[in-house]
Amino acid sequence: MKRTLLLLLCGIAVSAAAKNTRDRHESVDLGLSVRWATTNVGARKPYDYGTYYAWAEVESKEFFSSGNYKYGNGNSYTKYESREFCPTYDGRKVLAPGDDAAAVNWGNGWRMPTKKEMEELIAYCTWEWTTVNGVYGAKVYSKADGIEDQYIFLPASGSMDGNEPLERGNNVQFWTSSLNGASAYNCEMFKVDDTKDIPLNMFSNRCLGMTIRPVRSLEENDLKSISLGGDIDMAVGGMKIMKVITAPQHPVGGGLFSWETSDPAVATVSETGVVTAMCAGSCCVTARLGQLEAVCRINVTFVEPEAVDLGLSVLWSSVNVGALTPYELGGLFHKGETAPFEWLLEKGWRLPTYTEYEELQHETRSNWRYNVKMADSLGMECLFGWRFSEMQGYEDRNIVTFMDLEDLTDVFGEDFEYSYYFRMTADGSEPGDFEYDMKRSPLLPVRLVRDYRPGDMTVEPSIMIFDENVCLEPGEARVEYALAQPGMVADNTMIEWVSSDARVATVTDGVITAVSAGKCSITASYGGASASCNVTVVKPGSGQSDYQYVDLGLSVKWATVNVGSTAENVYGDTHQWGKPVIDIHEYVNRQRYDIDADTADVASFNWGGDWRLPSRQEMQELIDSCDWAMDESGGIKGWRVTSRKEGFTDRSIFLPYRNSYANYMCGDIAMDWSKEYTRCASLYITESATSVSDGSGKRKKVHYLIQEPNRTNSYYVRPVHP
Repeated sequence: MKRTLLLLLCGIAVSAAAKNTRDRHESVDLGLSVRWATTNVGARKPYDYGTYYAWAEVESKEFFSSGNYKYGNGNSYTKYESREFCPTYDGRKVLAPGDDAAAVNWGNGWRMPTKKEMEELIAYCTWEWTTVNGVYGAKVYSKADGIEDQYIFLPASGSMDGNEPLERGNNVQFWTSSLNGASAYNCEMFKVDDTKDIPLNMFSNRCLGMTIRPVRSLEENDLKSISLGGDIDMAVGGMKIMKVITAPQHPVGGGLFSWETSDPAVATVSETGVVTAMCAGSCCVTARLGQLEAVCRINVTFVEPEAVDLGLSVLWSSVNVGALTPYELGGLFHKGETAPFEWLLEKGWRLPTYTEYEELQHETRSNWRYNVKMADSLGMECLFGWRFSEMQGYEDRNIVTFMDLEDLTDVFGEDFEYSYYFRMTADGSEPGDFEYDMKRSPLLPVRLVRDYRPGDMTVEPSIMIFDENVCLEPGEARVEYALAQPGMVADNTMIEWVSSDARVATVTDGVITAVSAGKCSITASYGGASASCNVTVVKPGSGQSDYQYVDLGLSVKWATVNVGSTAENVYGDTHQWGKPVIDIHEYVNRQRYDIDADTADVASFNWGGDWRLPSRQEMQELIDSCDWAMDESGGIKGWRVTSRKEGFTDRSIFLPYRNSYANYMCGDIAMDWSKEYTRCASLYITESATSVSDGSGKRKKVHYLIQEPNRTNSYYVRPVHP
């Protein structure tokens, strides 16, 4: 019994000693948002290297490699896999407390620093190389007023790869708790000839062994007073990250304090100090830290934005939802969240469609200003710029749009990266990068649009048809596009279409159908403006002769020009695979953003008859059976492709290219490596060449090859027919 009691008392004493040891870790106030420990995990003195850990592992080991990494799984990871193409994707980018070596081994509020806290240490402190007790390292001094003599010493501990130390004695290096793709952020500072070097924000293989310098939150006795500044005016739906002013001054985040609102119906406040304006009225928001307290009045109003006419298909709001001025970000909203701006929806405003967003992006020019602080907004550095309309008569119209903000993970309490996309609705078009960004950024700003109303149009109406001459055979049909302004009306059903002779060709909503041989004109009218195109209907079988071909002695005959060109030295149009109709945006702004989603053979759709896209095999035949030579005789660069077939060596075609390269579309598709997207085969030709051996010891240039780029890329089209 005595022995049992003695063992029990010894156990209690050991536990108490362990707790006291854990509590004895010292920290230094450097005037930052956290206090930094004076030693590394596992170190007894500031100049000791301490223990090395792989990222997300809480126990040390003698050998560090991908083979024995706790969360390793070949080319991906079983945990903290933020790369979406990996099967084990979980989207995590910040360590959980149970995988934080500082939190597990020290406890008592200690943890690994975040990327942002490491950047504070780099930016707001003075670093200098020195030796302490014979150990090279960096003394990191505070720049804050009154505590400039405060510092921590970071020994040049380097890292471990396998059981070999890397740059020990030359490199200050320690982990943060933040990920960057497959790698983890860490701090690095190299010693260069005993001179001072700049510490860097780096990211390294998480399987390496590195030391850990813990941090802990500020405490009440670190601050003498706090305040929230004066009253704040907000618009319904807006957000404001509350900034706490401390004395002494520290760059503290809202998560340090407890928050309270006097009226959540007017404005709510999150655990990290994010105020969201819910309804018109006034309330008070309070921040507390122990006995310290600060109060701020929030005044919320309804603000309807101005409708800006950029000459596009809809009117855009002058500000984001929740913003009082164009230079505020406003609110950030989850998908489907509309309650804070229902009052605007009732007034005829709505979310833009993806096509309307694309129209804004690609039918305007952008004059960007960089690193500008937004006034009265979320209080963060961002990129913003003015989007000026390029539509005729609207050149002086613009709206302010935003680009990237810094990481808001610590503010919103989730894995969040700001995107410059707006929240929008699906409309059947392919969202592309937007869907990826929605996965990455669960919160997005909202910029509303509304349809035109009588009196909105301030510019004289105009209309244009894009093809001046159309040639068809009886029974053939094609879609003719028109663009009407104001409003950039591209919907053929909103335009009045008339044929001058229905015996030759009829037209309905822009669809021209050939009836019998002859000529007529097709006229499109909108708001008093009109435009026409000429239609020629030829005898059956003769339409194909409108496009010339060359017989190179191959399995198919190759056209002499690209789709959309009239001569071999004219580039022609580029298309996306399976989208044969060129969007009106191409004609307006000479950019490529196709919107027709009907899958069809681009060559057949545009030229009719037996014309079609070449197959991969036919393209390879062109490569293997012809000589390729640079040619600029037509005034543009390109390849003169001459047949090597007996009896055909005097025949050639010319394939022009821009910017030293061009892709020509192929009719074949293939699944890419991720098995998520189909890719089309294409003939890739380039002036800049890849060097390969020809077997004779010499080097020759390869100018052409078949590749499989993304289907959303744009290509030239060179048709073939039997």
